[in-house]
Amino acid sequence: MAVAVVGLGNLLLSDEGVGVHVVQRLGETRRFPEDVALIDGGTSAIDLLDQLADVQHIIFIDAARTGGMPGHVVELQDAQLPVWFRQRMSPHQIGLADLLATMRLMDCVPDSVTLIGIEPQSMELGTELTPVVEAAAAEAAVRVVAKLAALGFPAISRGEGARAVPGAMPCA
Repeated sequence: MAVAVVGLGNLLLSDEGVGVHVVQRLGETRRFPEDVALIDGGTSAIDLLDQLADVQHIIFIDAARTGGMPGHVVELQDAQLPVWFRQRMSPHQIGLADLLATMRLMDCVPDSVTLIGIEPQSMELGTELTPVVEAAAAEAAVRVVAKLAALGFPAISRGEGARAVPGAMPCA
């Protein structure tokens, strides 16, 4: 697989699950080339090592406390990520840092790693996103689709009558 789009988060903690929500919605609304995988990464990034060992590009989507207003979307690429890891912004940050470090040790570093982070409003118990983060999730999905297109992996709207693509893995 060439590209993995990984949603991180806990679906039981409201906005904390935004990454998983974005990946699920992408799978419901878009078709992707067969060498693009949508992955529900849950809450343990290090468990993704086997799935990500041979990918060329990884796009992570996660809740990220940036100090901005709830719903603020940030996009960090490659060299910007180590700076992000020095600050405590996401509950999955340590696991994600460990995953990328392990990939370096195994000499299976992807060509690019992107993080799309969304400032949460609520991390309280609940399965729905807050309205402001719901809107930000839509923006994050647009950013993922744009990033994939820039990498040469265009997504097609399911409304355009495209055929199903075997490599696309909509999350249930």
